[in-house]
Amino acid sequence: LREEPLNWIAGPHGSPHAERPLPLALGRTTCNWRGAALEALGKASIPARLILASNNYAAIAPMVQAGLAITVLPTSAFRPWQRVVGARGGLPALPPCRIGFIAAPGEQTPEARALAETIRASLENRQPGEMGEGLPPMAA
Repeated sequence: LREEPLNWIAGPHGSPHAERPLPLALGRTTCNWRGAALEALGKASIPARLILASNNYAAIAPMVQAGLAITVLPTSAFRPWQRVVGARGGLPALPPCRIGFIAAPGEQTPEARALAETIRASLENRQPGEMGEGLPPMAA
């Protein structure tokens, strides 16, 4: 559906981005964002340690909010309490991520088609950064 920036995210307090090895809370091994983060850190020779791996962001968010780890998220997924950590925080650039919709193969019910179209329309009408506008950048 679209492409948008992938960002290093920290909580409102602490400096986990300055720790080495870098404490990470990321998705499981099948998560593309996790792969992008680990690849970027490897290329930049920044040691990291995965302190939490979960496919559920509800499990990752408290670790980040408490300042115990950083994570990666697309711009449209920012929360008001989050800070963006980038080059100013000593971390490498991340590639953009692609936001899409995957449907089961075969004929879909009218309800499934309606749900898919509603989701598609809501994502297409949302501009990257809508939720992230006004986020404070990480202090230098």
